[in-house]
Amino acid sequence: MGKSQSSLCKVGEKTLTGEANKKDKEIEVPSKRFIAFFIGGAADKKSYYGQGPTELVNYARLSFVYKMESLGFDQSDLRSKLTHHIGYDDAKGEEDIKSSILNKIEDKDNTYIYLIGHSLGAWNAAHLSSYLMSEGYKVEYLVTLDPVGEGVLVGMFSDIYWGKPEPKYAEKNWINIRAEFTSGDLDVSDKVADFGEQWNVISGPNINETINIHHANADLMFSTALSGGRSALDFISANISKKVKVKNIADEKCNDEKRPNIEF
Repeated sequence: MGKSQSSLCKVGEKTLTGEANKKDKEIEVPSKRFIAFFIGGAADKKSYYGQGPTELVNYARLSFVYKMESLGFDQSDLRSKLTHHIGYDDAKGEEDIKSSILNKIEDKDNTYIYLIGHSLGAWNAAHLSSYLMSEGYKVEYLVTLDPVGEGVLVGMFSDIYWGKPEPKYAEKNWINIRAEFTSGDLDVSDKVADFGEQWNVISGPNINETINIHHANADLMFSTALSGGRSALDFISANISKKVKVKNIADEKCNDEKRPNIEF
């Protein structure tokens, strides 16, 4: 299991009134952390006109939890603090954003945010990324899984943003996946996506691919290898491993050769 992301490390010496009062001084070393929001579409987190909840994007969240646990992160933290399953309507409106997202971010300046949205949730996640960045938060990665929201009717009956999103995120860190099932008959989810009108993303993502899959299969979209051999899940987990240290800094050997002395 992994260890806490925050830590204390002994650094140098401090002198108070003379040699007899020399002691090691403990200072807090700010540590980077991450948080991932999995944003579901219609009938995912909550019922939608009598349908659901289906929790489709939550299966993608669980795949992420298992992956990060295998890399050493604590499963309890992953399930309770580091990942959150929310509805598309939770990602719109200041009060909803505050209660569902901002209140879960403990350290704004040192937290990387990962947004993974599906269907209407992908549409709102793209808009949300722009809002968060404008408020000084760090959106490290955006993943949109078959985003839907172009249709006028779905906009009238769903709590989504009007107008095409203009996402903001760390450079080259947007993956968009479009679902187009071509191996047989369309299922209900494909027809619903057609009704809501898929967002035809032309430019912006550094990875922008279409795969042969039903619209409802959010987890498979997230975990299926793309043309380069890696999945969206692989890209995100690798990015987090570079940005956030699993090992507690207090467990590392700190010595005066590597750390400057601090005297008072």
